[in-house]
Amino acid sequence: MTKQELLDAIAMGQFTPGPVLTTATFIGYQLKGISGAIWASVGMFLPSFFLVGFLVKLIPLLRRSKLLSGFLDAVNACAVGIMIAATFQLGYEIGGQWQSMVLMGLSIIAVLRFSKLSAFWIIIGGGLLGYLLLLILLTVFIRKCLTDKDFSFSWFIFIEKTNNMDFKKISTLSFIFFISVIFSGFIITSDWFLLKSEDQGYQIEFPKEPSENVQTVNTEAGPVDMHIHMLDLSKKEEDSNLIYLSSYAQYPDTLVHSDRKEQLAGFFKETIDGLVSSIDGKRLDEKMVQLGEYQGKEVKINFQDGMAIIRIRVYLVENRVYMLQVVTKTENDSNESISRFMNSFALID
Repeated sequence: MTKQELLDAIAMGQFTPGPVLTTATFIGYQLKGISGAIWASVGMFLPSFFLVGFLVKLIPLLRRSKLLSGFLDAVNACAVGIMIAATFQLGYEIGGQWQSMVLMGLSIIAVLRFSKLSAFWIIIGGGLLGYLLLLILLTVFIRKCLTDKDFSFSWFIFIEKTNNMDFKKISTLSFIFFISVIFSGFIITSDWFLLKSEDQGYQIEFPKEPSENVQTVNTEAGPVDMHIHMLDLSKKEEDSNLIYLSSYAQYPDTLVHSDRKEQLAGFFKETIDGLVSSIDGKRLDEKMVQLGEYQGKEVKINFQDGMAIIRIRVYLVENRVYMLQVVTKTENDSNESISRFMNSFALID
């Protein structure tokens, strides 16, 4: 199988739900026809199905060990390195075509500039641009044929030499490709809900639209309103986590401020200690985090005697305190939705 055929398989996979499975099916079809597509799909799906069932309870246990957790982090880093190397190798395959280079450059810009844009729409846009470019080139080509008889005769000879192509196979694959695109348009799920609060100065993504309420907290400088956005999914089985929560509170400058660096360590310690004590939990891990020039702290808490895990991240931005929380079952501690929620937090003017 050539690199170009592999690129075609990857591109087709990105159009449809389950891109890796679709790519494997496409490769199987290219190599062995219908039977190859079936066996490639089975070979891709079944091992991962049983492996996930086995590892879902094992990985949280491995993560509790510092040695094994480091091993898993190293495996993740190696996997990323392999994907980067493969990307460069496949990208080199189209390096000599200026049209492909232009489309590749535009795709990279789109990914970096619009991080929430689905790969489906990027490939659709690339396909439309490629089609438009093809029409322009065909227009130039037809005009050249009409005005230059020697050129049109040479092109006719070239077509005759390439007449051994399997156009029936190409037509079949094109039909499968078209049906996949149409089908995926109905299956692709909507993206997360973007909560954007200009008066509170931040934005963050939730799986769905959260509810909002205000609670009053008594402090040394008097009562302070805490604005809370919460999404409770504990009664539903549609998400890996139970609760998503973001909160905002503005304290008096005399009480706390991010410019007073000498007070930050004490502020984060008191805040985290208070949270752990309030839920009668056990602190498992904590680390400092950064949000631009502002510091924050992240902590993982064992809750309800090991039945659940709470991930909390606290930021102090001037005199404003932002807090992010995710409650999940212990066996789901390492799911990607936690990272997506936490990392989607951003300050806005």
